[in-house]
Amino acid sequence: KGVYFGIIIPSKSKDFATQQTSLKLGSGNGFGFLGGGDIALPLMLILSVASINLMDGIIVSLFSLLGLLLLHFVFVLKKELKPMPGLPPLVFMTILGYLIVLIF
Repeated sequence: KGVYFGIIIPSKSKDFATQQTSLKLGSGNGFGFLGGGDIALPLMLILSVASINLMDGIIVSLFSLLGLLLLHFVFVLKKELKPMPGLPPLVFMTILGYLIVLIF
């Protein structure tokens, strides 16, 4: 049916106002797609940590955002724009943030 559960992220800020019906997911069109799992798994860890200590949850969420930036840079620097899994860099940075919070 063409229904996706996730978030579509434009690579240019001027494309934030693009109508959803005119979007075509694929390589090289200027839009990235984060699936539901790419969002939900780091968010579950962030919320679990934040329920114990809010400041630690904020720190873990900042590391998760760093993972999102890392994912964006890896995707943009690729020569051939093909779909790639987003979960590994997101989860790696989120768990790294959790370990740092746990140690300190």
